[in-house]
Amino acid sequence: MTSEGGPVSRRGRVALVGGVAAVAFALRLHMELHGGGLLGINAYDDGVHLSSAAAMVHGRVPYRDFLFLQPPGMLLAASPFALLARLLGDPVALAAFRVAFELVGAASAAMVVVVLRPFGFAAALAGGLCYAVFAPAVYDERTALLEPAGTLAVLGALALLPRATRTGRGAALGVGALLGVAIDFKGWYVVAALVILLAARGARLRVLIGLVVAVGVVMLPFFALAPQQFVAQVALAQLGRPRFVGATPVVRLASMLGVTGIHSRTPIPGVPPALALAVALAGTLAATVLAAIDRRSRVFVALGAADLVVALLAPSWFPHYASLTAPLLALVVGVAVGALAGRLRSRAARPILVGVVVVGLVGANAAHDLVRVDVRPPGAALRAAAARIPGCIVADDPTILLVMDVLTRDLDRGCPLRPDVSGYSYGPDAVRVAGVPLARTGNARYQAGVVRYLRSGDAVIRVRSATRLNAASVAEVDRGPVLFRSGRYVIRSTAP
Repeated sequence: MTSEGGPVSRRGRVALVGGVAAVAFALRLHMELHGGGLLGINAYDDGVHLSSAAAMVHGRVPYRDFLFLQPPGMLLAASPFALLARLLGDPVALAAFRVAFELVGAASAAMVVVVLRPFGFAAALAGGLCYAVFAPAVYDERTALLEPAGTLAVLGALALLPRATRTGRGAALGVGALLGVAIDFKGWYVVAALVILLAARGARLRVLIGLVVAVGVVMLPFFALAPQQFVAQVALAQLGRPRFVGATPVVRLASMLGVTGIHSRTPIPGVPPALALAVALAGTLAATVLAAIDRRSRVFVALGAADLVVALLAPSWFPHYASLTAPLLALVVGVAVGALAGRLRSRAARPILVGVVVVGLVGANAAHDLVRVDVRPPGAALRAAAARIPGCIVADDPTILLVMDVLTRDLDRGCPLRPDVSGYSYGPDAVRVAGVPLARTGNARYQAGVVRYLRSGDAVIRVRSATRLNAASVAEVDRGPVLFRSGRYVIRSTAP
């Protein structure tokens, strides 16, 4: 790596990578601690991932014995933490699981620096810090979701790609294996894998071999145990989701550019969302043009465009999906800043340019990076109450069972567990009328399935509004006597 004034020492490169990673980790940890804490609830998916892995290590077969609407990569990644729960308890395992994925996010920020190293110090610094502070990435990587793993794998593949296209046979296999790992976590990364495969001139066959092996090793054992359920849940249930649920394409674009955050606020008070979106879009297009001039970075542009199309056209949308394009945006911004710095005749002006960009990035994202997310439940009181209940406890969000330290205990007892309660509305309990999926509140099959599950234990706790139980279902679930109450957290008996 070189700066505009000469080569950067090894110590300087290590300091840059380490500094960017430290900033990224601190922001992700702060968002989690500032909001619900390491034992907070409302992210939902992280609890689904860890409880599904816990069910698996207890001998239950994914896809056959319980619903899991994603490829099995996360099941394998979460399994060590499920085993940790058996040693140190569910709350410790949940906290460790979340911190581990915050470290994955920090590693991705560091990997942006590595990928941009050939473009110079200014590019690596600007791109790395862009990713470290970019609100969509911070929000997604505050906990154990699918995209952080996919992002790191794709960035690793991009870091190896130049070597793979020259003489690195092993590097080409590594590129393919990393792309396969990304697909093992989330099917959307098939598109990214295709773009990088096409860019791997002279090494496409080896990249493809590495990809197929990585996908086959992870997925085939699960497919063999439950072939019909695997295809139905991993592929068909995703394709059958209703169109544009959660956000329109324009709202999605604003979210991916960091214009609107989790609470739909613009980063600068008083600035209309339309104006903020126009400025962000113009800046992104200008950076993209600058990046496209350099032949080495055209793969970043192509990959970013492909991921943008995937995100805009995806059937459903959740706020953390905005992180899909975040690493490519950071790479494009880094290349653009490096190109501008290289064209400045005055060496003194170059650090000023980088400083202005960094300050602008931090300022534009600060309001969203510091927002409170998730909810902090009364964990100690819930654990004390749960310890007094001898039977099985069920919930509409498995995260609360982890917080209460009863999930592993109840699995040891053979208690029923649906890790993804609301996911059944996309799978076996989905109902379509004239080709359109019924909403959860009006889907009698889904309502009956959830009520049946929530009353299948000895006690029940409801904490998630997105389960979308209708009034009749709520009345049926809540008809038992109260065993514990603290605000909105109520444990009820399911005894007649």
